[in-house]
Amino acid sequence: FRYEYEIIQQNLPPDLPPVIDDEFQESKVASITPSIEWDTRDNPLAPRRGVFASASLQYAFPAFEADSHFLKFQTGATVYRPIWRGFGAAGLRLGVIDPIGGDPNLAANFQIPFAYRFFAGGRTTHRAFDTDRLGIPGQTIINDIAVGGNALILLNLEYQRRIAGQLYAAIFIDAGNVWASPSKVSLGDIRWGPGIGLNYVTPAGPLRAEYGWNFDAEPGEDGHQLFVSFGVPF
Repeated sequence: FRYEYEIIQQNLPPDLPPVIDDEFQESKVASITPSIEWDTRDNPLAPRRGVFASASLQYAFPAFEADSHFLKFQTGATVYRPIWRGFGAAGLRLGVIDPIGGDPNLAANFQIPFAYRFFAGGRTTHRAFDTDRLGIPGQTIINDIAVGGNALILLNLEYQRRIAGQLYAAIFIDAGNVWASPSKVSLGDIRWGPGIGLNYVTPAGPLRAEYGWNFDAEPGEDGHQLFVSFGVPF
């Protein structure tokens, strides 16, 4: 359980469309967030067996100079299991945001401060897309700018097998999307992307190099992504 009062100043991207401009300005948010976790992983830095699950509910309310008013729910679970001379991981993450008493003339995601919306795409969410570039054109991608959304679905599946020593080969498939609001969620919008990787496990966690493919890339999207990073992806 935590209480927060945050003042966030966004950096404005170049050539920002006027319709979005205000969404990148300073945000002041007061909130309380109860949360719960369940962790049976054998090694949080490089898990091979066990479960990690969490859920949180953030309530933002008007206080002092903060005027944001919304509920944000996030939950997720990842299962790790030995399988086929290696090990597999399966993760699911869900999120919804509900604006309270917002402007009915604004899209639901534009009623939420920019920094509190959901974004996806990148090394820890969907590896077939560049960072924060997964979304619905016209909803969460506007004029080729990621503006975030109020609904999130992410599914990650991965299998790793030892090559030699602490070096592992990986295959994975990531799926999901970000929508402007829960009412706009459609499973037909789910974007899938397979990939391969090499992981070298150090005492502090895995050093990862991963290559993902976006086989149904739309105009303006790259057909592949390469990520080099440290730590578990999900």
